[in-house]
Amino acid sequence: MRDFQWMLEYGINRFGSLKALEARLPQPATKTQLISVPDDRYLSLIALRVFRAGLRHSVVDAKWPNFEEVFWQFNPEKVVLLSAEHIERLMQDTRIIRHLGKLKSVPRNAQMLLDIRHEFGSFGAFLAQWPEDDIVCGVIWLSMVISWVVCRRRAFYAWPVKILLCSVMMLLRR
Repeated sequence: MRDFQWMLEYGINRFGSLKALEARLPQPATKTQLISVPDDRYLSLIALRVFRAGLRHSVVDAKWPNFEEVFWQFNPEKVVLLSAEHIERLMQDTRIIRHLGKLKSVPRNAQMLLDIRHEFGSFGAFLAQWPEDDIVCGVIWLSMVISWVVCRRRAFYAWPVKILLCSVMMLLRR
């Protein structure tokens, strides 16, 4: 495995300078920005990452408007009520990617999001309340919590969700 110094030097060489490299880095979201994102957008983003895992992103992105339609714009209160029969019907819908395990993950991740909303008011509030000086521990803790929730609820495709949430946590503060 390469160390950070090697990666930094590689990035500087690729983009020409440290300033050019830093200009390409994502800017961390403010607490206000995190809170202002509705829960349906977080659920959509989580589902997008799940469906992109192992597939060509452009294929998933091209079908994503259809996903928004069949999952009611990812309204968590509606999505969580999806029955096994409804998911089986979605397996016949050629407008979306028909992967049973990934389709089953959507209502389970909606339940996780609703559980977090119940405790914190919104998923964005959960992300925003995290201490700015504890992001690394927060990422580790969040990974453990998500693993526990996933195991307890037998949700599928936890790793893309963990990676997404860790990314969001890292963007909170640089």
